[in-house]
Amino acid sequence: GFLKKQVALVFRLLHQLLSDFGPLKMHHKLGYLNLMVKYVTDSDRGIREACYSVLLEHSCWTGAIPDAVKAMEEPQRKEVAKRLEGLSEEEKARGEPRRLYRSEQGAAAAEAEAGGGTKASKPLDKFDLVEASNALKFLPKGWCIEKVFSMEKWKEKQVHLQVLTSLMDTKRLAPSEGYAALVPSLQRILKAESNLPVVTEAAKCVGLMARGLRKEFERPAKQLLPVALARINDKSVWKPSILIEPVEQLLWSVPFEFFLDEIQPHVLSKSVFVKKEAIGLLLRTLDLPSVKQACPDVAQRFLAPLASIVLPVLEDSDNGVRHEAAKFLAALVFANLSSAEVGPVVFDRIPAHRSNVFEEEWRKVAKDEPCPLAGRQREPASHAPPAAGTTTGRSASAMRSRTG
Repeated sequence: GFLKKQVALVFRLLHQLLSDFGPLKMHHKLGYLNLMVKYVTDSDRGIREACYSVLLEHSCWTGAIPDAVKAMEEPQRKEVAKRLEGLSEEEKARGEPRRLYRSEQGAAAAEAEAGGGTKASKPLDKFDLVEASNALKFLPKGWCIEKVFSMEKWKEKQVHLQVLTSLMDTKRLAPSEGYAALVPSLQRILKAESNLPVVTEAAKCVGLMARGLRKEFERPAKQLLPVALARINDKSVWKPSILIEPVEQLLWSVPFEFFLDEIQPHVLSKSVFVKKEAIGLLLRTLDLPSVKQACPDVAQRFLAPLASIVLPVLEDSDNGVRHEAAKFLAALVFANLSSAEVGPVVFDRIPAHRSNVFEEEWRKVAKDEPCPLAGRQREPASHAPPAAGTTTGRSASAMRSRTG
């Protein structure tokens, strides 16, 4: 009995450490989750409850039940799921860890002081908690991506590539030089392949590698992004299910600055379709988890370059393109309402005859928020001198009295 009380006490301490320091410090690789799985069926209620508390705490931090739970018996698995489902959103919510290592406390205090007494909260990156999969290790013996070019039937090509995508469809991939070796063949497929299912599988490979490797895939991603964007003018492949989603996934790997340089020529393209799609893609990237994770204040940090890319299109001859540009600028301004840079960077560069289209899109984005452009463009007009050939009301009455 005394030993079981000691075991329960140790497990409660593990729960307290996980609660205070978070799962990055109390990483699952330490092996304590396996202990919980082992002892959750113990006859002692105190030990069982302590095990459940650790498993639930870890689930709240990561947003999912740990993989270790899969090894539990079905009654215990159901109990964990039931208890997690019974928690309210407030009870599940986890912010930053309450405690830091002593070596980190000084740096945190200095950062808070430099930030005016407040420390910006960075969301927990659950990617760091996921076990990396060595996907290439499980490829069939003799499998080689170059074989796809010697195959005649598109179905054979698709099945051959699906072997790779099925293995890479995991949350995290272990870094390997083998992924870079795949890039030349994938570039060739994305450039020249006309069969949609084959292009789809190749693009899916690209997206999965970027999502699973993140910054470890930066150099190959920089080679693949221009190739994928070059097909933005092909309506048959520029669809969410084929190229658009993989292109967005590449932003897990490439810096946002690089993406801006690559998308700008397409925003200024001669094709109406390309311009609309490029501006729409640029707008979506501002809310992508991949971009937010690397740069939470992307709309503020890149205000000037983003505005400079889209503002010229506001004068486009196509009405649909003008509205797409105004929609983007309205969203950009709405995200920077409190910034003093919005005036000179955006408002002062919007032509007066295009203010109506901006105000129309602003109402869709900002709802009841007054449009700040309207006030800025009316102010100069109220102080402007009378135009040639016109008179004010007072001067007109004086003229009539003199002539009378």
